[in-house]
Amino acid sequence: MTNGLATQRISNADADIVINLRRQGVVMLGSANMDEGALGAEGVNSHHGLIMNPNYPDLVTGGSSSGSAAAVAAGLCCARWVRILWVQCGYPQHTVA
Repeated sequence: MTNGLATQRISNADADIVINLRRQGVVMLGSANMDEGALGAEGVNSHHGLIMNPNYPDLVTGGSSSGSAAAVAAGLCCARWVRILWVQCGYPQHTVA
């Protein structure tokens, strides 16, 4: 898709959602890998590679924010921003991790 288009273009500002979450006291742990442009549902990124599913290694993580899904499923954090369901990691549609 983007074929690494933005590899040299790293933002020096937070997104509005990050700013608002920080104002509410949320502590950001970091950023995670995702489908290029948040357009996919499998966790494939040509620049960073495939996001591995910690619970089911033979399956993709699923979701546009698949790195976040993998982080929660692996127990690295307790919440994630959800855009596409992440049932491939073992969490049903409306489950709170």
